[in-house]
Amino acid sequence: MFGSSCEKKLPVVDYSIYPYQTYYEPAIFAPEEGDTLIAYYFNGAGDPFKGGIYLYDLSQGKEKLLFDGVAAVGIDFSPDGKWLVLSVNEIIWKTTINGDTPIFLAADEERAGCFYPDWSPDGQKIAYDIAGGPNVGIWIMDPDGKNQQRLVEWARNPAWSPDGNKLYYQKFPDSVWTEIYSYDLTIGEEKRLTFLRKSFAMDPAVSPSGSLIVFVVDEDKKLPELWIMGKNGEDPHPIASDGANPVFYSEQQILYTKVTWGDGRLWLIGIDGQNDKPFF
Repeated sequence: MFGSSCEKKLPVVDYSIYPYQTYYEPAIFAPEEGDTLIAYYFNGAGDPFKGGIYLYDLSQGKEKLLFDGVAAVGIDFSPDGKWLVLSVNEIIWKTTINGDTPIFLAADEERAGCFYPDWSPDGQKIAYDIAGGPNVGIWIMDPDGKNQQRLVEWARNPAWSPDGNKLYYQKFPDSVWTEIYSYDLTIGEEKRLTFLRKSFAMDPAVSPSGSLIVFVVDEDKKLPELWIMGKNGEDPHPIASDGANPVFYSEQQILYTKVTWGDGRLWLIGIDGQNDKPFF
């Protein structure tokens, strides 16, 4: 059903349709010893000469453009920090952190689109989603694109637990809104974690210890909010009224996109909603 691995060129995007300042889709590689790296897609704030995929070296405070004019919907590091997996033009690719020639991994022949890849902690699998059509749902595959299989139907935005035993994601319990769910790969069991019933809960990310889940709540006519809860859905509550694309920077801090046009870019916030500040 899906194409085999081969080398291709990433397509570019017209950034003139995005006339505001913001970063999207941050991913973090933070080893116990060594340099912390952050990869992200920047839309260029309407400047076609600035949009693309960037790598930021925290130890040196330096930013590097990996792919000029390329937009990503989901980026993640391999556990060893040597590779990036990303969705560009509804296709899953991988590349080295040096921005070498991307390698094609997966595309849906039904043209529904493959998005939000997330590399498993042991490096053996990549989770991603297919957005629609007969193949909609959460899929996993080997890092070379082989052995693709669907785990959950009608679900999107997968995120691995640190032990690799669970996936967290958003799913429609009906046709009105999405809620956050988990799937236990050891026993094949799905569990619904949120019951907001009035908005879209989506884009979950898991803390390094696996004890906390941060996610986005997007309600009609309001800015998207950052919410946080325990790993089993305990005590869901908002921590920021203006945020998207969250990822844990540490057990106590969250890196996210502030979506207001005037602020934009990447921000850090404590898990208690305090000390909200620009990342750089």
